[in-house]
Amino acid sequence: MAKFATSLLAWAGTFITKLGISVLVVILSYIFINVLLKKIEKKCAKHKIDSTLTRTFLHIGGVLLKCLVVVVMLGYLGVENSSIAALFASLGVGLGLAVNGALSNLAGSVLLAVARPFHIGDYIEALDSEGTVDRINITHTKIVTFDQKVVYLPNGMLSGHTIINYSEKHIRRLDVPIYVSFGADFDGVKRMMLEICRSHPLVLDTPPVSVRITEQTGHAIKVVAQVWVCHKDYYTALFDILEQVQKQCITEQIPMPTYPISVFASPKKQEGEG
Repeated sequence: MAKFATSLLAWAGTFITKLGISVLVVILSYIFINVLLKKIEKKCAKHKIDSTLTRTFLHIGGVLLKCLVVVVMLGYLGVENSSIAALFASLGVGLGLAVNGALSNLAGSVLLAVARPFHIGDYIEALDSEGTVDRINITHTKIVTFDQKVVYLPNGMLSGHTIINYSEKHIRRLDVPIYVSFGADFDGVKRMMLEICRSHPLVLDTPPVSVRITEQTGHAIKVVAQVWVCHKDYYTALFDILEQVQKQCITEQIPMPTYPISVFASPKKQEGEG
């Protein structure tokens, strides 16, 4: 009995020592991997390597390296490689059934990294959301909206749906609509909108400004000014021009459309009707 207790204490002491060493090695390895990945990312940025590809593959590489460290430490603790392989296979099957969506997101991140329909910093519209791409992770893409909301788009759905990239081209067309009365002087409205658009500092000279009637109804006509601006100036130019057009319409007394309202009086009930 004393011999068994001595052997048990010796085994426990050895195991605790190995366990402490393993935990320490894992912690130091994780710190080293994180530092190494950050240095690689800085080097890639310095050499102007695509940041989208860099962050995606570094993130995947970091996960694989950390898993490798865990496997090595399990072997150091005495767990056989065949047991580790069987454990990971079982976990893989279970996780595959449980997180099917996560696996599709992982596959989607690879497709996005290869196809590269957008880059970090681009302004995109997808999955009923639009904003600036802030980060592309292995399961989701993070975008920041115009009003500073953070939206996480799953990569699986993102890679299989329509993506509108407003930043891929340097310039973007801006349509400024205005509704005026059917009897309004179109030439005067056109002159007014041309003067406002051409004088705005954010409106580009080429392509030229265009003002046309795009719709007619019985009570109003829709006049649209089409101008070209840099994509980053889109909303600033839109709000500025709309405000100036509104003020100038009041100054020049341009008639605005009025819409008739029909009021029907319900018939009175005859006495005795219930």
